[in-house]
Amino acid sequence: MAENVQDRLPRLLALVPWLSHRPGITLTETAGHFGISVDQLTTDLYQLVVCGVPGYGPDQLVDIDFYDGEHIWVTDPQTLSAPMRLTADELTAHLMALRFLSQLPGLADREEIGMLAAKLDQATGLSGNESTENIFHVMSHVEPDVQNQVAESLSQGVKIQFEYLAGDESVTQRVVSPIRVFRVDDNLYLEAVCDQAEAIRLFRLDRIRGTHLLDDQVAHLSDFETGRPKGATDSNSLEAIKMAPQATIRLSESARWLAEEYWIDVDPDDPMVIKVPFLSEDWLIRWVLGLGGSVQVIEPQEIAERLVSTIREGLDRLQAHG
Repeated sequence: MAENVQDRLPRLLALVPWLSHRPGITLTETAGHFGISVDQLTTDLYQLVVCGVPGYGPDQLVDIDFYDGEHIWVTDPQTLSAPMRLTADELTAHLMALRFLSQLPGLADREEIGMLAAKLDQATGLSGNESTENIFHVMSHVEPDVQNQVAESLSQGVKIQFEYLAGDESVTQRVVSPIRVFRVDDNLYLEAVCDQAEAIRLFRLDRIRGTHLLDDQVAHLSDFETGRPKGATDSNSLEAIKMAPQATIRLSESARWLAEEYWIDVDPDDPMVIKVPFLSEDWLIRWVLGLGGSVQVIEPQEIAERLVSTIREGLDRLQAHG
């Protein structure tokens, strides 16, 4: 299978500065370090020696000597003499991702993630109260005891009992077999097999209270029993919300691009009508409002009515303040 550009380009950019600091290193040692064959390394080197800065004359190309078939010398790296550095935007994006991962219950590599985040923090020059550890808590608050006990339940493979506060303010007692935790927008969700429902259900972690670990081992249901799509992967959190209710929404021309989103279903009879899964009515209303009037909620009718009411209340407040 041919190697894709996304895998090869970072290696090509890393090769020149790495080789520059190791004059005379062998082809075999270099190939072993980068996890490729000697033939692939030779192909990379032939690619590099025809690359350079604008003008692309003989003195403007990367100059690498490897033609004796054994050793490599970089005689002119051009602008690639130092390893690549992350930009401020790239650092911020990586830190946000790491801080998010560090907040997921049941994560085995939390310590390693924390160490890497601390190193990137240091690279940004932030410390103490300015650290991104105090900035990037982007999710709704989850009680520490809930996080810890869900993590233990996942790691030990035992059931967990808790009180659950539903969106309609009703409280139920649940005994579940956790499967995984994932994020949708600003909320963490527990996907679990619920003993009461005898099926997979989703629970928002910030609505869980009074957790208690049980001695019972977690239930194991087949794909057919759980309703999980055959071949669905746990790494794709959007598989879980396919079990969620859907809103029917009509697009305007300016919002036609939404039909291209892979988590949205398009009505086969009308390409301007889409089905949007949602786990929270509040989220759906915020999402629709954020599109600035370029979409119209058709169903559920109660959400469409809530949306109209929210807009009217906002207009009333604006008029009241002049």
